[in-house]
Amino acid sequence: MPDKVLLVDDDEDLMEIMSERLRNRGMDVDTVGDAEEALLWMANKHYDAIILDFLMPGMDGFETIHTIRKQQSDIRILLVTGQMPADDGRKAIQMGADVVLEKPADLDVLVKSIRPFDSN
Repeated sequence: MPDKVLLVDDDEDLMEIMSERLRNRGMDVDTVGDAEEALLWMANKHYDAIILDFLMPGMDGFETIHTIRKQQSDIRILLVTGQMPADDGRKAIQMGADVVLEKPADLDVLVKSIRPFDSN
């Protein structure tokens, strides 16, 4: 069964490229443009992982991580950002993010972060 991934980013071009590459790796990917929409999708569908842009309009990354953890505690949260101070990265991990990656995120690192126990 393919991994179910929710990709959340306000950059539509980047989201389209990343979702296509993840699908080519056998993943079932849904895409949304903001955190509020992501939470609505998560209320109706179970995901194995969420790839979340940290800096988007509306709800900030910290609030989103906190809300996601309350809604679906077993999901892997991969936070991607173009810029983030080290202290904020540590805070994101403490709040429940599994991984913090700098944009553009390496596809192999993303896949390994989604499938941490996969030997391939």
